[in-house]
Amino acid sequence: MPAPPPSMSSDQSMMLYSLQSLRGDAFDRAYVKQQILAHQQALAVTQSYASSGPDKNLRGAAAEALPIIRRHLDMAEKMHADFAGS
Repeated sequence: MPAPPPSMSSDQSMMLYSLQSLRGDAFDRAYVKQQILAHQQALAVTQSYASSGPDKNLRGAAAEALPIIRRHLDMAEKMHADFAGS
């Protein structure tokens, strides 16, 4: 049986809705803030699964994903700092 299509949480829907009315720098700044939040959440969930998830293979995959998520979070935080400096 195929997995159901992914759906957005109410928080994700609200974040998307809040971006729809923004343009230019206001959009960029809000988007980067949302990306930081999303990557922080992804990092927390992935760290948790990597350390104590029930499936050994998925724990390994989660552990391998951690450096990528951290790198993306670092990039988003750098973009945010660049906006603050401009």
